[in-house]
Amino acid sequence: FLNNHSSSQQSFLSKMTSKNTEPDNHPLSDNETAAAEQLVNKPSTKSPHDSKPKERHGICQSCEWFKESPISRWQFGIFLFLAVAPIIWIIIRISSPRTADIIAGIAGLILAIYAANHFRILLGLKVEVDRYGQLNEDFKL
Repeated sequence: FLNNHSSSQQSFLSKMTSKNTEPDNHPLSDNETAAAEQLVNKPSTKSPHDSKPKERHGICQSCEWFKESPISRWQFGIFLFLAVAPIIWIIIRISSPRTADIIAGIAGLILAIYAANHFRILLGLKVEVDRYGQLNEDFKL
């Protein structure tokens, strides 16, 4: 792909590099000719989404994926923590029931606050969609 030029690119290159001295055509300097050749011969840059994903194998492949970029994948980190949390909570419950109940209560409050915020966002979205639908109906009239 990089070395094969289409006919339009070849004709463009030949027009840009020809030094015709007719009055209507202005000749190009050597710098302009070199710039035109670089423009036509410039390799295309690939998008980061064009490459294949990295192959991972084994039972901990999701953890390997998370370790590659933990800051941008923080939600998966929370998921991993919550997957292990019940085991830790059971151990705490056996050793100290009151402490385990306090931890469970705090976790429940955090979950309720998160859910309330998420529900608020969804209700706001519903209001915007209803308003958009009403404006569409008004526009049709």
